[in-house]
Amino acid sequence: MLCRCPRCGHGSVFNGILSINFRCRACGLDLTRYDIGDTPAAVLIGIWVVLLTALAIWAEVTFAPSYWLHILLWPALMMALVYLTVRPLKAWLIATGYFYRIGKIRL
Repeated sequence: MLCRCPRCGHGSVFNGILSINFRCRACGLDLTRYDIGDTPAAVLIGIWVVLLTALAIWAEVTFAPSYWLHILLWPALMMALVYLTVRPLKAWLIATGYFYRIGKIRL
């Protein structure tokens, strides 16, 4: 969850916000082998859409807020939740790929 190298635990997995380092700066592990692309973002968007849609329906039935509040609240909350959870999920999937020796298939 700290977005560190799965082998040594010292080097950072990320080069920027979501771009993967080519190699760990501490131990030299090739991290491009475990790059999973945009899969975590797609998964998180699917999960958060379902949960926030249920929450929006509940809020509409219970409190009946005006539509402008829905328009302002739910997209902003969706972007914030995805932004806060995509980086740890991507790092966790990279660590899982390293642990189970799963990498890109090279032809």
